[in-house]
Amino acid sequence: MSDNSYTDGYPDVRLLAAALGVFLVGAFVDLVSTGVGLQFGLYERNPIGVAALDAAGFTGLVGFKAGIMAATGVWTLVLWFLVDRRDLLLFIPAGVGGLWFLAGVWNATQVVWVVVV
Repeated sequence: MSDNSYTDGYPDVRLLAAALGVFLVGAFVDLVSTGVGLQFGLYERNPIGVAALDAAGFTGLVGFKAGIMAATGVWTLVLWFLVDRRDLLLFIPAGVGGLWFLAGVWNATQVVWVVVV
């Protein structure tokens, strides 16, 4: 057995765990930082997120995020059956999670700015 992360089109379990970890941590960081930001008077800029907040408060925003997570999972699963290089599919959840993490960092900097200034 080799140490390659690519074996017959299937990703190494460590890469899969890392991609899912980035996905879940990114979602958590974004949700927590958004919630804290809302408590400090900041506002959501995503129009769908705004609609979810208006409709059901923070629970609506959590539901919106859960819907994106489900859609990402379904899209990745559909592609799993359509492509040969399944290891490349790890970029989908890792990319979404990475963007959420960056959004969370941005939210946190805005909260710090509001608190400090």
